[in-house]
Amino acid sequence: MDTMKRRRNSFLIAFFILSWLSAPEALQAAPYNSYMIDRDGFYRLAPALYEPSHVVNFDISGVNDLRIGADDRIYIARGGQDGAEILVFDEEENFAYSVGLGELKSAQGVFVDSGGLIYAADTSAGAVLVFSPEGELLRKIERPASPLFGAKTPFKPVKLAVDRQGNMYVLGEGSAGGIIQLDGAGEFLGYFGVSMTRVSLIRRIQNLLFPPELMENFIRAQPPSMTNIAIDGDGLVYAATKGDTLEPLKKINVAGKNLFDDSLADLYGEPALLALEAAAVDAYGNVYALSNYAGHIIILDSQGRTIGIFGAKSELNAEMGVTVNPVAIGINSRQRIYIADKGTGQIQVFTPSPLMETLFSALAFYREGRYVEGEELWRETLKRNAAIAVANNAIALSFAKKENYRDALEYFKLANNREGYSAAFWEVRQQFLMRNMRWAIIAFFVFIVLRIIWNRMKRASLLEGYYVQKKKALNTKLFKSLGEAAGVFRHPLNAFYGVAWEGAVSLPLAAVMAALAACLLLLSDYAAGFVFNTVNTGAGYMYSPIRTLIIYTGGFLLFVISNFLIASITNGHGSLSQVFRGASLALAPVVFFYLPLIFLSNALTLQEVFIYHFAQYFIFGWSGLLAIIMVMQIHDFDFREAIGNLLLTVFTMAVIFTVAVVIFMLARGGFEFFRSVIEEVYNRA
Repeated sequence: MDTMKRRRNSFLIAFFILSWLSAPEALQAAPYNSYMIDRDGFYRLAPALYEPSHVVNFDISGVNDLRIGADDRIYIARGGQDGAEILVFDEEENFAYSVGLGELKSAQGVFVDSGGLIYAADTSAGAVLVFSPEGELLRKIERPASPLFGAKTPFKPVKLAVDRQGNMYVLGEGSAGGIIQLDGAGEFLGYFGVSMTRVSLIRRIQNLLFPPELMENFIRAQPPSMTNIAIDGDGLVYAATKGDTLEPLKKINVAGKNLFDDSLADLYGEPALLALEAAAVDAYGNVYALSNYAGHIIILDSQGRTIGIFGAKSELNAEMGVTVNPVAIGINSRQRIYIADKGTGQIQVFTPSPLMETLFSALAFYREGRYVEGEELWRETLKRNAAIAVANNAIALSFAKKENYRDALEYFKLANNREGYSAAFWEVRQQFLMRNMRWAIIAFFVFIVLRIIWNRMKRASLLEGYYVQKKKALNTKLFKSLGEAAGVFRHPLNAFYGVAWEGAVSLPLAAVMAALAACLLLLSDYAAGFVFNTVNTGAGYMYSPIRTLIIYTGGFLLFVISNFLIASITNGHGSLSQVFRGASLALAPVVFFYLPLIFLSNALTLQEVFIYHFAQYFIFGWSGLLAIIMVMQIHDFDFREAIGNLLLTVFTMAVIFTVAVVIFMLARGGFEFFRSVIEEVYNRA
């Protein structure tokens, strides 16, 4: 899994770099690229989401935190040679006054509540200081006296947030218990939103092998500490955690449960690539997460779905819009983003592009469930970027609300929303059944009548010619071979006995069956119902039908060869031809039943997912059982010997595949070496 993540991360880094170098000029107005999430959860190059506007004209060297008040005032926590303080700027970004100078030992975090009270996290003093809107110190909240807090637990506030009731949510330095929750008077209420502990594979093995007494001497696994928090108008807390790949960004409800999924973590994978430093939430519930690693600003909607990403970081900071060491982020009522850059001592301001302004307006309708009213805005958004998943999903919901379920299906598919597609398809299917039920009843009665007529003609000997021709056709070589193959369903033991001792199932028929099985598996990637099909075969995806066929046929042939080799050294009686014909015959359930399953998948919804998966597992399980019987009959093994033979076969397949990969890599390396030598000789000549 780690190897796969590293490969994926390398691909993402290369993708960002290459797309930055090759981006069209129309998309390069800003000194960074913008990306939006597509239907498959990947970022695609997009028009600018935010544009760099200006830098606030004030030196904020030593900045540690930034907050935007409800009145759009800016609050900066900083510490330097002149002392720690809270800088306050008015809504026009002009410096107004300083708070806490001489009273704060350090200012690592700041928060301003709806009433204008200013809260400062003083790590050095081990306290939270509360100031009036004018800067007067009102109270100093120090380490909680409650025994539930922990006798040895330090209280060193780093960041904090305050809800409308005055309850404080404090991040403490070195506190692994989660967010410290205090009431307005500083009384300890409990820990909140504990991070998940990541246990490595080596630690799991140690826990299994070593006794608990010995494990106490090892360093205990600690959950990663949160780096910053924010809070919305509903009292939901948002926590960013640098280095956490399980839950890098959490939206925590009153019960301490994370309401966001792990899609953001899945995209980045490694801690160094994400490194969330801070997060902010606007009045509409949209979340803005700041990555310190690459200077990226990630925009998410209120449900945690990633909308887009923009921003860049450079040690040189050559131009506006590029940060050096971004440490905090804020958002005002006009959706302007403020980034506090500790590397330059500046506040950079970003304004939403026309695309984002339209998107924000559309999201307002989306959150309220007013999909029809917002449809035109979403269509305008799609004109600028057709890959926006949330836009396609919103239009699909608009069609569904208007009971136009057929058009809703198209847009749900574009949004890759299988749940919505399934619900809309259920409605379409119901309408189809209601319209055509009478024809189904008529067809049923016509079938009954025809069946009665057929039976009477049969009793009157009027069909003797038909049955004579049928008997002749069944006696042909083709139908006899098909009958031998179909016999595996009635008497599998006899069918494989015929393959082993009577020459049943010819090599051409076996080859055709194996090829049909591979083609059917390939067909399912294209023709299976969208609800159950997660394979992307369209243009722009790295799907190759030829490569897929090679994998299927190559895997089958590798199984045949490996099984024959293992049987040859374990007193198996089967020849290579018999193993090939028997293995092909074991694929009969796939050959005969997988095509009907593909058709059936296009008529089912997620409510009938059990039917589809049960049928799929049954077909493959049936083929697996036939493979066991094949080994028993062809090699004259008992059941235990057959299981051992199959396990060794799988192991041999893995060994052969590994050796082939090693040989290929060595051959390619040798080829590259000789080519470089020849090129060097040629260039010197």
